[in-house]
Amino acid sequence: VFRRLSGPVFAEPKLTMLDPRGEVTTRAVKEIMPVEINDLFEGDQLILLGQYQGDAPLRFKINGNYLGSPRSFEFKFNVDSATTRNSYVPRLWASRKIAYLIDQIRQMGADRTQFAANDARVKELVDEIVRLSTKFGILTEYTAFLATEGDMAMQGLPRRGYYRLEAEKEVRDKAAGIRSGAGAVSQE
Repeated sequence: VFRRLSGPVFAEPKLTMLDPRGEVTTRAVKEIMPVEINDLFEGDQLILLGQYQGDAPLRFKINGNYLGSPRSFEFKFNVDSATTRNSYVPRLWASRKIAYLIDQIRQMGADRTQFAANDARVKELVDEIVRLSTKFGILTEYTAFLATEGDMAMQGLPRRGYYRLEAEKEVRDKAAGIRSGAGAVSQE
């Protein structure tokens, strides 16, 4: 515990992807979660999730301040070793992506005078939450209506329109609406 409290062992980490020639690339992996990497303390693990493209081996480089000195580490991931044994990883990525999107909405709702459910940014975030929820079968308190959708009348709307309206209502009432108390802690 004392070692952990003495400070991070790897501060201000920055991740870059490298192509096979060692050049920085943004095409090898998309939508890496978490978006920002926190400082690492003694005993921490760094778990990064993303969607790789292509079949070339992936190379990562992480730079930061290691025990007071600038340092970089490189590592390689061979995509040929991917198997169905790891089929849970896409759902794990999607659940973290959904949590990130919900947090973005919560941050917009922090100032209730500027938050509007019909804001194009909110609609885009809600659409993505619904898309990921339906594609990966992930239910959140904002998309729980998807589990009972077969029993509910869709109010004469196309399925996608109904999903958006229900998700926007849940996000407005919960993620952006509850700003204090136990409910806000639960939302976080």
